[in-house]
Amino acid sequence: MRYLVTGGAGFIGSNTVDELVRRGHSVVVLDDFSAGKEDNLAESRNKITLIKASITDIEAVRKAMHEAEYVLHLAARTSVPRSVKDPIDTNRINIEGTLNVLVAAKELKVKRVVFAASSAAYGETPTLPKVETMQPQPISPYGVTKYVGELYGQTFGRCYGLESVSLRYFNIFGPRQDPASPYSRRYPARRFRRWRANQGLHVRGQCRPGQSPRLRSAERRPEGVQHWLRRARFPQRSPARTHENHRQDPGS
Repeated sequence: MRYLVTGGAGFIGSNTVDELVRRGHSVVVLDDFSAGKEDNLAESRNKITLIKASITDIEAVRKAMHEAEYVLHLAARTSVPRSVKDPIDTNRINIEGTLNVLVAAKELKVKRVVFAASSAAYGETPTLPKVETMQPQPISPYGVTKYVGELYGQTFGRCYGLESVSLRYFNIFGPRQDPASPYSRRYPARRFRRWRANQGLHVRGQCRPGQSPRLRSAERRPEGVQHWLRRARFPQRSPARTHENHRQDPGS
């Protein structure tokens, strides 16, 4: 199988690339390194095609997507504070860039696009647990752009028959996560030290009333990678429900 991973030099993207290569797939990475690092791809660098360009350049997107069967779309401006400071640039990257990916996927007959959506679509809704049928109420430009990406994916399914799945991420943790990121501060440093020392790490996930807490073991690669790859090839769901929650955060 041939995959295009946008944002493939980032934290989640590079782990996804490594796993795809391990499974024997052909991989193209499209990344402008505005957030990702080429060092993140050191493990797979000689086994992939790397194109340094932005998703805002539709010709570069078309070139990277040539002969791809599946697209894993992670490239984005991910910072909520930056989106508040500069909503125009966030819109350009997250909405116009995502539209470029979908247009190219339609033109090139890609089988499916898997989109990194966000739990920011829920805003500050106090209801727990969060479920996909809740009405989105984003409160930041970032949240709006991610929700619009979902809507575009659904619309391309209805108008053009392009299959897409959106995964609403909460927090992800794992190797290559930037320890200076504000999203990393939800996990105490001692947890990462235990993890890196191979001493094991368990976190409690949320549970519905009446259920027992679930324990999840942290893996050497983010658990989210497995969800990415499963969602790429699962049978398509109804066009009306092409988004789903993706929980990795013990406090979400």
